[in-house]
Amino acid sequence: MTQHTPGPWDVAYFGAQFYVSSANSVGGKTLPPGSGRQAIASLPRGSKRDVPGYAEMFEANARLIAAAPDLLDALRTLMAASGEQLTSAFEQAQVAIIKATGHLP
Repeated sequence: MTQHTPGPWDVAYFGAQFYVSSANSVGGKTLPPGSGRQAIASLPRGSKRDVPGYAEMFEANARLIAAAPDLLDALRTLMAASGEQLTSAFEQAQVAIIKATGHLP
């Protein structure tokens, strides 16, 4: 099975789109400066009919997608942690949740 594009993934917006991308490429190689970024996802910034709430929902979706590598790493760390390592693992999970949602639950 092919590995996903390594993180971190970031969200930016241009025109009418949110873009999730990474400076990393196949095999975890960092792309050379000026060569662009590895595309992950593209989402609209709003609805075609300007329905309230869509822009916020699409931005939340983009943040969640961009946080996927961080969330996966945090889950792997939690699964492997024991004893005093749990404190660090929970902190990593909190950072990933904040990246995904903008706040802690």
